[in-house]
Amino acid sequence: MAGTTQGDQDAGGATVPLETAGLLRALGAVNQLVPRVVGELASGQMLPDRQREFAKLLQRLAAVLHEHADNQTSGNAATPQNAASCGLLPKSLRHLVEP
Repeated sequence: MAGTTQGDQDAGGATVPLETAGLLRALGAVNQLVPRVVGELASGQMLPDRQREFAKLLQRLAAVLHEHADNQTSGNAATPQNAASCGLLPKSLRHLVEP
């Protein structure tokens, strides 16, 4: 994409645009959360407030993914506006991915 700032390298060693790298990091963080969320939901241990917070995180991530796709379709290389909020996990969910 013209004018795109270079970001991280993907698994194959290719450099991906900065906004794509941020999206990939956000997806990876959510991917780490899902097994724990499933376990807590199945055992009845996930509090309703944390369920709502995780749902909001998924909604923000979905918005970033939609915006990323729209930017690719339109040729706009701008960083999605919601990427920063999706890249940071809420404090109440951080324990799910931190050692």
